[in-house]
Amino acid sequence: MCGALLLALGMAEPDRDGARLIALAEQCRYLRQFQPTMDPARIRDVVPQAAYSEAVSEYAGLSAEELRAAVLAAVS
Repeated sequence: MCGALLLALGMAEPDRDGARLIALAEQCRYLRQFQPTMDPARIRDVVPQAAYSEAVSEYAGLSAEELRAAVLAAVS
């Protein structure tokens, strides 16, 4: 559920911050069954690729606790 909400927030403003929220949504493993709305390839095309790639590398390998902290910081 958390990932789906992050995805919605990221898609609402697909700028640098939106790219970060989408990268976080992927780390939270949002449900991808609702096609084409939640198709990962389609979503990634909406945000700046450089910002998305930077965010993905920043959030890769975070523990559950660190991921929770990153989510809270992003939506604050």
